[in-house]
Amino acid sequence: MYEKLKRQFPYYYSNNPSPFFDSREFDYEYSPISYEDMYGSEFIRRNPGALLFYSASTGNGATARLDAGGNYSYVSGLSGFGRWTHVVGTANGGLLFYDASTGNAATARLDANGKYYYVSSLSGFGTDWTHIVSAHENGLLFYSASTGNGATARLDAGGNYSYVSGLSGFGRWTHVAGTASGGLLFYNASTGNAATARLDANGKYYYVSSLSGFGTDWTHIEGV
Repeated sequence: MYEKLKRQFPYYYSNNPSPFFDSREFDYEYSPISYEDMYGSEFIRRNPGALLFYSASTGNGATARLDAGGNYSYVSGLSGFGRWTHVVGTANGGLLFYDASTGNAATARLDANGKYYYVSSLSGFGTDWTHIVSAHENGLLFYSASTGNGATARLDAGGNYSYVSGLSGFGRWTHVAGTASGGLLFYNASTGNAATARLDANGKYYYVSSLSGFGTDWTHIEGV
C-alpha cells in the first residue's frame, strides 16, 4: 500500500517517512512486544482470578475465584499440606511452596475454575531465601536479604519448575514485589529507597533504575 501511495503522491512521500511501521527497520534494546503480549495473551486468560488459601498452623487450604468484577466464589476445601513458609502464585496458574527451614519445595497449579492440582516435590533450594515473588507470566525471583544474593526460575502453567540463573550484588531490601507484566520493585522500609528491574518471558533478569523518597512507613507492597 505504501508503494502505491508513494507513486500517486511522489512529492509528499519523498519528504515524509512511511506511515506504515516496519519493525524490521529498527534495532531494539529489548524485543518488540507482540500482539499476544499486549492484548490478552493465553496465560492471562488461562487462570482468571483463582485464589489459594493456606494455613501453616493446620496444613489446611481452600480455593476460590475472584473475577474481574470483584465477585467472590468459594470453590473447594483442601487438607494435608506440609509446612511451608512461602507460597507464591504465578500469573499463569502455577504455585510454588517453599520451606525456609529445610530448603524443600513443591509445585502445584490452579486451573481457570480454581481447581487445585498437586504436581511435584522439590529439594535443594537452600534455607536463606527471604523473599520469593512472581513476575511476568511464569517468572520467579528469589532474594536473600541476609546475603544479597538472588536467583531466577520459571514455573509454567503445568506447575513445572525450571531454574534459570543465579544473581548476586543486591542491596538490602525489606520488600520485593513483582507484577504480571514482568516489573520488579525493591523497597527498603528503613531508608525509603527503592529500585526497579524486570524479568522477561524466559526468566532473565534486567536491572532498570534506582529510586528514592518513598518514605519509611509502607508495610506492604503487592504487585498485580
